[in-house]
Amino acid sequence: MATNNLDFRINQRQFADTKIINGIPIQSGAPSNGQVLTYDATTGQWVYGPGTGGATGAAGPTGPEGVTGPTGPTATGPTGPTGYTGPTGYTGPTGYTGPTGPTGYTGPTGPTGPTGPIGPTGPTGYTGPTGYTGPTGYTGPTGYTGPTGPTGATGSTGATGYTGPTGPTATGPTGPTGYTGPTGPLGTTGPTGYTGPTGPAIVGDVKYSLLTADHNGWVLMDGRAVSTLPATQQANAATLGLTNVPNAQDSQITQNGVSPLGTVSGNNNVTLLQSNLPNVTLTLTGTTNTTGAHTHTYVDRGDSATGSTPGASPIADDTNNVYTTSSSGNHSHTVSGTTSSINGGVAQTTVNVAGQQLSANAFLFLGIP
Repeated sequence: MATNNLDFRINQRQFADTKIINGIPIQSGAPSNGQVLTYDATTGQWVYGPGTGGATGAAGPTGPEGVTGPTGPTATGPTGPTGYTGPTGYTGPTGYTGPTGPTGYTGPTGPTGPTGPIGPTGPTGYTGPTGYTGPTGYTGPTGYTGPTGPTGATGSTGATGYTGPTGPTATGPTGPTGYTGPTGPLGTTGPTGYTGPTGPAIVGDVKYSLLTADHNGWVLMDGRAVSTLPATQQANAATLGLTNVPNAQDSQITQNGVSPLGTVSGNNNVTLLQSNLPNVTLTLTGTTNTTGAHTHTYVDRGDSATGSTPGASPIADDTNNVYTTSSSGNHSHTVSGTTSSINGGVAQTTVNVAGQQLSANAFLFLGIP
């Protein structure tokens, strides 16, 4: 028999699994290019041979409609890249045209590849009686699925032909992971959680800070009554013997070993006493000069005696002369007195002994309420 409009490029693989057609065996061996399969009544088998142009026999009766085999599962793999389109192969002789089968599913139109060169047309083979429709050949791998083209017009529906066995189903590889959508908008930030105390604080610890209010168990040392604090802090303050929070205003913390813990003593301003002054004296002493020697003179007129007593010298003689008293010699005089006020006579003021300071608030840890 001859085939019509059927590329009957037979190779060993096409008939690797089928060696009988319609119960008639096929001769062993592989066909050559251009050979056709005909029935040899002498040997009672299908044989390969060159096609011969014979007279067209009468059309045989249409065979009964074959059983439609189950449709195999269709697995559409990812679209691979367009493979290389090889040149158009040799066109074999036109085989026998079997009855037209039912119109199959119209798949998407693939891209039109470049037209290859037209090969030589082989001689028309002998058209014998309508033979048995051979089994479906090997299904090649699924080619690249191009974009869907326009749907062509539906052809005429021919008689349902023999349905060959379902070819093997090839499941394509899993396609790449699809695009991950953009990240949604960021939600609102929740409220800030409780900030715990820094480090292992212990009840009774004291610190300096630039904060101005109680925080995280730290109480501002402002002199308030302990009774105004939460119950937990009141209990902790009692273990320290406190009824009031110490007031650190204008005070420096020191371990003086005299005052009870948590109490304020001393002053930033003091009044100097005489005992605070250096041990010096301010005695005032002085002496006059020694050039004070002098005499006194008097005049004795001596004109006549002024009187006498019996047996005594006259009271004055009659000698007129100048007499000088004896000198009393060098001598001195002691001087004493007070100075003016040391501070100019103003009221005494106190002295600030605090020194240069960095302002910060003191806090006492009494536990988290």
